[in-house]
Amino acid sequence: MKFIYFLFIFFIGFAAFAQDQQSNYKTKTVVVKDTIAIDSVSINSAHFSIKRKDNSVIDSTYYTIDFEKAVLTFKKPIETDSIIIDYLKYPEFLTKTYKQLDDKIIVQSTENQQQLYKIKQSSETNTFTPFDGLTTSGSISRGVIIGNNQNSVLNSELDLQITGKLNDKVSLRASIQDANIPLQESGYSQRLDEFDQVFVELFSDNWKIRAGDVDLQNTRSAFANFRNAYKGFRLAQL
Repeated sequence: MKFIYFLFIFFIGFAAFAQDQQSNYKTKTVVVKDTIAIDSVSINSAHFSIKRKDNSVIDSTYYTIDFEKAVLTFKKPIETDSIIIDYLKYPEFLTKTYKQLDDKIIVQSTENQQQLYKIKQSSETNTFTPFDGLTTSGSISRGVIIGNNQNSVLNSELDLQITGKLNDKVSLRASIQDANIPLQESGYSQRLDEFDQVFVELFSDNWKIRAGDVDLQNTRSAFANFRNAYKGFRLAQL
């Protein structure tokens, strides 16, 4: 059974190879002139013939052929205005030029090798500075409450606003608000999800992304209007 599978695969590959080889057989009708360029690659001398329009074969004494350059030259005139050329071109992997380096980088003269390369400063100026357009505003305040029959209490309020452009197309807007930030010995504040309001929003002319406190509302319908605040992520297309 394995031998049958092997023969089946072999014949499929052979048929594909035969079709690829068949595509290299060419037939071309050209106007008669002194020199004719048959193809851009070399052709096979074993399969070559020239015929008149009536399919009569032209004797080789009428012409010379350079198979390497695929150039046909007539030595004497023939009694027809066009000819039919049957030939076999070599496959591309034989006629292709393989080279490791480009000929353009080869230096013909070595007299001025010290002047071939010159290091110079780039004339392009980078005008973009990351986070250069961001502005911050807000305030932070702390208060101490002391009583005769109670322990001291430290209250704090935070209001931080961040706005600006990240680049020419993307802008940033962020807000952090909290009315009670307890101070700890280690100096860390509470977690982000414990703030009264915190969100970060990136937006451009066509889209807007917001993460943090997001307002979900529907006021376009006459029924079931709602407005709800939740913590999450929202992507909108403008």
